[in-house]
Amino acid sequence: MTEPLRPAGQDQPVALVNEEAEYFLLGGMMLDNRLVPAVAEILREDQFYYGIHRKIFRAILKLTERGQAANAVTLRPFFEFDPEVAELLPNQPIGPYLAQSGGQGAVLIGILDMARMLADLAALRDVDDALGRHRTLLPTAIEDSVEEIVDRIEADLWSAVSARPAVAANSATSMIRKVIERNQRIVTAGTVDGYSCKLVKDVDRLIGEVEPGTYNIIGGRPGQGKTTLARSMALGYAMNGIPVEFFHAEMTEEQQAIYVAADLCHALGNPVAHEAIRKGNLTSVQLQALERAEAVAASLPVNYTATGRCDIRRIESMVARAKARWAAKGKKLGPVFVDYVQLLGASRNGREITEDTPRVAAVSKGLLDIAQKHGVPVFALSQLSRGAEDRKDFRPEVRDLKQAGDLEQDADSIILVFREETYLIKEQPKQGSQDYQRKYDAWETDFRAVRGVQELICGKNRHGKTSSRPVKFFGANAAVRGSDFDEFTPPADLAFDWGGGR
Repeated sequence: MTEPLRPAGQDQPVALVNEEAEYFLLGGMMLDNRLVPAVAEILREDQFYYGIHRKIFRAILKLTERGQAANAVTLRPFFEFDPEVAELLPNQPIGPYLAQSGGQGAVLIGILDMARMLADLAALRDVDDALGRHRTLLPTAIEDSVEEIVDRIEADLWSAVSARPAVAANSATSMIRKVIERNQRIVTAGTVDGYSCKLVKDVDRLIGEVEPGTYNIIGGRPGQGKTTLARSMALGYAMNGIPVEFFHAEMTEEQQAIYVAADLCHALGNPVAHEAIRKGNLTSVQLQALERAEAVAASLPVNYTATGRCDIRRIESMVARAKARWAAKGKKLGPVFVDYVQLLGASRNGREITEDTPRVAAVSKGLLDIAQKHGVPVFALSQLSRGAEDRKDFRPEVRDLKQAGDLEQDADSIILVFREETYLIKEQPKQGSQDYQRKYDAWETDFRAVRGVQELICGKNRHGKTSSRPVKFFGANAAVRGSDFDEFTPPADLAFDWGGGR
């Protein structure tokens, strides 16, 4: 067809290049300019391997964007005086090259499939480049752990795969068809395309059964129980057979294990205080409760990972691996918990972002990308500023989120946790003060009303109304339960065979 063309970059394996497909695709675009927008939705200029094809593609887009015809005649002036053309297209005049490409009538068949194939080849070339770079760097990475090296490689590989243009736009007809199909699925399954939390059903009532691809924030001041809520939610989803991943940056594995054990013992009707577990001061009955919890935990599809302070790219890498592991067992990964946003790092152009506001903004965007790219609901925990402490009622608001602008904008839902008892306890009247008994009785009445209560305040709900709900907080047992929980009613046995193991 042509003399050897010059690639735009370094040489690549022959299997990852298709010169004829690039050439015929351009010909098809010239033959029918109506195909140009659809091709441009699939393929970018830099995904052509050959430099001359990149130039032709760019020129076609320019002409059609102006509303002008793009064919061999109208394209020729773009290249006649371009000194690079002779190098990119050796020993061939550009005119006949364009004319021959535009004369291939058969290329109109399957042109969009051809564009997708070329986009896939470009992604594979990026993967090959990334592997080559890391292969070269391996001898100099002796001081790094194997996990760090693997994380860097996986981050690069995911970047190569994800750096692709959006799929073609949907027509109004196709969008409505999707809604009808969604409704049919709901009728058949008897539920929405979401996940229900067994232990804290009030979350379902606040934001609905959480759906794949959503980004949700749980915010709270220290001591208000945001991590306790998240742990109980994670167990609650897992108890419904939904695979869950919980990434925590603040606690060690052992510290997290103590709280999870206390929470699960409580869920099984055999409460053991986390303080007793931590100190190892356990009775024989409590040891039996832990052993039962261990047996039940073996059937729960939930994993906990102590990440330490790490980059958001590493979180994505770990989510990708977890998703693949669950898929290998025939299961789809459900909710992903990240504790917490302000402890994660981010980088831009290979350099760490050190300023808090842009760093948190980048982390938030990264968490949103994880939710949408991997089709999982993400629950990200976030600190709140001291703004609530300055209010008379101490109730948190969405604006109290640290770096609230980006977090609020990105999130599908925001749940703020509030335990009024932590503030009211500080207002207990001092014995011996004037009119002590009357003040104490009034204070005690107020305190009893809020003791053991955690309020979940839905400050944002992209898919419904905002409201609040009280749930039951068991601090000694590191547990949160729904408002309908009855601690005097023995729970049903939660051990089950969900068909996959951990």
